[in-house]
Amino acid sequence: MFLGPRALKEVIEGAELYPIRGLFNFKDFFPEIDSYYLGIHGDELGIPTGWKCMDGLYKVVPGELTIVTGVPNSGKSEWIDALLCNINNQCGWKFVLCSMENKASHCLLSMLSSLSFHSTPRNNDDFGV
Repeated sequence: MFLGPRALKEVIEGAELYPIRGLFNFKDFFPEIDSYYLGIHGDELGIPTGWKCMDGLYKVVPGELTIVTGVPNSGKSEWIDALLCNINNQCGWKFVLCSMENKASHCLLSMLSSLSFHSTPRNNDDFGV
């Protein structure tokens, strides 16, 4: 049954708001947005990587997902390991890693010695001896 545009307008204007779970008003986020832009928590704009040449391009931001991609054996895991060490030294953050391709003992030895596990030194200078 067709009631016309006036009836439709009355129905819309007389409708009651019904709360929908997961639907928010933008104004509900104003305090969080303000604290982000004002830097109240201190890490909103990111934690330095430990490499000055990189910090202008990328910083680690808590709560954000970073995906590192590249061809095999291009140093992705080694770079991430070094980044985590830098952040641990600077901020004291703790990390849990899961690597299906690296044995834990090789990874730890490499990190502790600051050398790649598979690299072959040409002379003792490579070991700092």
